[in-house]
Amino acid sequence: MGLFDIFYKKDYSLTNSTGREQSKPEVQEDLFTYKENDFLSPNLVSHDPTLEGVYNFLRGDYQNKGYSDCLTNSEPTYREENITVLLLDLELLIDQTIQNYRDELRDIDFHIQTRGDEGLTNLVSQLEVRKKVINEYLEKLRAFNEDAKQRQGTALKVIKSYSKGFQRGLVALSSSQILKNNIENE
Repeated sequence: MGLFDIFYKKDYSLTNSTGREQSKPEVQEDLFTYKENDFLSPNLVSHDPTLEGVYNFLRGDYQNKGYSDCLTNSEPTYREENITVLLLDLELLIDQTIQNYRDELRDIDFHIQTRGDEGLTNLVSQLEVRKKVINEYLEKLRAFNEDAKQRQGTALKVIKSYSKGFQRGLVALSSSQILKNNIENE
């Protein structure tokens, strides 16, 4: 076998120390590619602009985000700015959800009017029930929005979750610094 024969050989097989042939290792796709939301934390995905999407945002676990943010910058002002950003994200989601429900109410009002003119009372009754449900959703969303603006009520869940993670990050930073100092002093 010549020196440059390895460039012309088409099929190479891997052998282990016993001389047995092994299969080629499989390369993971995500090793060289980025997925759509790779830049986001796994817990911080986009939410649907529905009442359920707002609930999912409020149920989110923001401790990991707080922890990783603390490792980036442990200043208290940084923590407060990030909490403000989270609450603004919540407000934007709520505003978008309210707008979607208002659009749906306009459609329902149109259908109630036109179907009522045609004498379809059963359909009109169903549409009025749906309109009542959407109005209840809107009241709940307005309460959530007010909580986010006042940093109280349901918004405290987001604030406390993020703050707890940030505090865990502070503990980790302090512990690693103390451990590093102890090792250096020994």
